[in-house]
Amino acid sequence: MERRTALGLIGLAGLGFAARPARAQMHQKQLVMITDLMGTPWSARLEKGLSQGGQGFFVNTHLIGPSEPDTGRQAALMQRLIDGKEGPIDAIALLPLETAALSPLVQSARDAGMLVLTLQGSAIEGRSWDIEPVDPAAFGALQMQALAQEMGGQGKYVIYVGTLAMPAHTLWAEAAIAHQKAHFPAMSLAAPRFPDGFDLKASARITAEIIESFPDLGGILAFGENGVIGAAQTIAARNLGARIAVVGTALPSQARDLLLQGAIRRAFCWSPSDAGLALASVAGMIFTGHALRTGVEVPGLGLAAIEPQHHVIRADRVITIDRASLPGLLAQGL
Repeated sequence: MERRTALGLIGLAGLGFAARPARAQMHQKQLVMITDLMGTPWSARLEKGLSQGGQGFFVNTHLIGPSEPDTGRQAALMQRLIDGKEGPIDAIALLPLETAALSPLVQSARDAGMLVLTLQGSAIEGRSWDIEPVDPAAFGALQMQALAQEMGGQGKYVIYVGTLAMPAHTLWAEAAIAHQKAHFPAMSLAAPRFPDGFDLKASARITAEIIESFPDLGGILAFGENGVIGAAQTIAARNLGARIAVVGTALPSQARDLLLQGAIRRAFCWSPSDAGLALASVAGMIFTGHALRTGVEVPGLGLAAIEPQHHVIRADRVITIDRASLPGLLAQGL
């Protein structure tokens, strides 16, 4: 049983905990995931995967998170779970917006007896396990490779990230820049990376400002669910799709129209529903005593590389979105 909320601080009793029969409360484990941003197509699919994984292991799942990407709000939500203000919680899953502020809370949750899983949070200390649906360095380099091909290997480009502190986006951006410097020396970063890749209107506005500031701009690489969409909307509105290449992270359903118009050249993602399925399944596997080691299939990830010494589960689930792959991906509900 799960419901979505873009809560600031709303008790989980309002999400259905109090209504559960006593027997269900006794036998079912409770997993709450704190995502980076609620109310998006990405979070909706993540929630669906969590529910599916929870049903497979008799785990109740809930997705909560801030209505805007704010580390303080993530921390406040996590502290409430740790303090028991939302009732007994067996596991917390976290898609972190920042490492330094959240690591101490992760350790506090562990000290309180909770299982703590992270999604793209390998730098978070004290976690039980981290799940990486894609290799961060390879994911960043792959998108830079695509941008460079679309730009003919030369010219100025900019990078958008969700926030400047988000660990996953930082790794992707650093890998992309390193790949450009090593393989495409005729390209150059026009300015330091820009935040607001989560905000569609902000990324559209920033794109308009960048076009004015850098009339010779050749490309935009956008990380963050709405960064590539906002950028491409501005590019499409100004008829600049043939001159400025837009590449980045998005779901196929988000990118469809702009991709067909040529405002997005290529996009990349992984399945958020598969990530949610994997998180809930890993929690369920731990609760039921399943060993986590390489060779064990993880629902949502398949035969992932499981590293017990580092408490990391790695997979290579990159999805490339272009005109050829788009119809099949849309048919899959992505």
